[in-house]
Amino acid sequence: MDHQETKMGRNRWQLPFAFFAGPVLWGLQILIGYGLVTAACISGSSWLVYLMIGIAALIVLIAAILAYRAWPVRSDKSLVLETDQETQTFWAISGFAISTLFFLLILATAVAAFFLSPCPIITMPLP
Repeated sequence: MDHQETKMGRNRWQLPFAFFAGPVLWGLQILIGYGLVTAACISGSSWLVYLMIGIAALIVLIAAILAYRAWPVRSDKSLVLETDQETQTFWAISGFAISTLFFLLILATAVAAFFLSPCPIITMPLP
């Protein structure tokens, strides 16, 4: 087995992980974050929210790095690619792009969580 086949076999789980990790973790971060905000309002400390955002951002960043490292480097300049290499290239490019996008979305959520209070003050009296 040559180096290319070994690399493609190793990337068989990394490329789908890189493709799906961003959307799944961003969705989980949003859903779990709503529950953690309630706990943060009761306890007065929002470190659990920051910890969850940090873990999600770290995993998505790792997924983007895995996709980038799996990006095949072509040594030949021919226009004809093998089907396996085309599939690997698609997974790597789209996984890197999606992971990067969702990493930026998680960072935007972190900035909003850092500057905004999780417990808004009700300024209007109820009728």
